[in-house]
Formats: sequence, C-alpha cells, structure tokens
Amino acid sequence: MAASFFNLYRHNFARVAVCVPEVRVADPAFNAARTVELLGQAAERRAVLALFPELGLSAYSCDDLFHQQALLKAGLKPDLAEVTWRAENPVELAGDDAQRMAREHVHARGTGRKHAAADLGTLVIVDSLAERKQRMSEAADLFVAIPGGIGTLNEFIEMLTLNDLGLQAKPVILCATDGFWEPFSELIERFGAYGVLRPSIGQYLKHAASVEETMQLIDAFLPAAQTAESRGV
Repeated sequence: MAASFFNLYRHNFARVAVCVPEVRVADPAFNAARTVELLGQAAERRAVLALFPELGLSAYSCDDLFHQQALLKAGLKPDLAEVTWRAENPVELAGDDAQRMAREHVHARGTGRKHAAADLGTLVIVDSLAERKQRMSEAADLFVAIPGGIGTLNEFIEMLTLNDLGLQAKPVILCATDGFWEPFSELIERFGAYGVLRPSIGQYLKHAASVEETMQLIDAFLPAAQTAESRGV
C-alpha cells in the first residue's frame, strides 16, 4: 500500500517534460538526433508526457525552403525514421504507412507516450485497428474506459467480446464522474432482459463513478488479472 501511496499519479499529479532541442535550419537528421537525446532524458526522469515545439525536424524559420522537395524528402528518409524511433528507445513500428506517419509527426506522436514508470510497456504503432486491439489484449491485465468516442466504444466492446468468447478473462472498467456510461449500462441491462448475454458480462464489466473508485477496482482486480492470459483469435 505504501508503494501505491507514493506514486504521484495516485494523487492526480503527472510528471511532464518541456523540451527545447537544439536545431539547425533545414537539417532534419541533426534535429531528429537532438530530439531523441531529449526523449531519452525525459524517459530517464520518468516523464509521462514530453512536449516539443512544432516543426522540430525542419526548424521553424525555413521560409521558402518549406516548398523545396529536398527538405520535405529529407524529413521522410527511412534512415531518419531509424534514428528517430529506434536509437535507444524501446519503440516498435510496423508497416511502411505507420513508419511514414511516425516520421511526419515525430514530435507529436513519438514524444507523448514515453515511459511513465520503469514497469510500463512500449509505444507500438501498428498497421490496423484490428492489430491494435490484438496488441492491447495481449499486453494488458485489465482495461479502463474513460469518456470517449466510437473508437473507445469499439475497443472496450472488443475486450468484452473476447471475455464473452472465453478467449481472455480480463476486467473492463467504465470510469466516468458524470454518468457518461449510464446509457451503455442501460443497453447492457436491456440485452440481459432479452436473455442474450452470458454471465461473463456481469463478472468482468464494472462501473466506477470516480477515479478513486476506479483505482480501488484496479487494486482489487490486479492479483487475479496478473494471472489471466489472452489466447488471441
């Protein structure tokens, strides 16, 4: 209990790094290397979020050079992606399109998911939503859904479905302080009234009205969740 108490994230704090890399105008390779250096420092200090200035690969004051293909292509070179993403960071990329997206948005996509703690996993950019959900199922002990859109709905329903089919046994916690998930809960109750749900829904789908209640559920589930395994599809 002492370890969780001294975790600053349990007290609604977050460690954030503001990064100001050295840059050279129109020199993406040099700028990417400096970005990686600061990413490493942020990870070592266990920042959960690292903020970088926009146009960090090209530098901001390129003026007409932004219209030059040489500069634009330099920012998309495969070896630049290798320097930026692999270097000394435990980051995995899959697929040409994913690598291209990562290279174009290194300061936005690559800096916001570094390690918040030593025992957290890695950032994985994948080719498809199906692969994303498969990786989530394989990597997580349980799932927490906060208010979100169609993508959030799709992802946690997938996890519920895997539980329902017996392919995993991992809790799904719906967390909202304003009753956001109540319509979904009513829908599940309606499904239950029609007799189309298996008992796994009630066993693994939980609701929390606050962050504190969510953390209590996580603490209660984790011993069991750590022994749960996903068999995949």
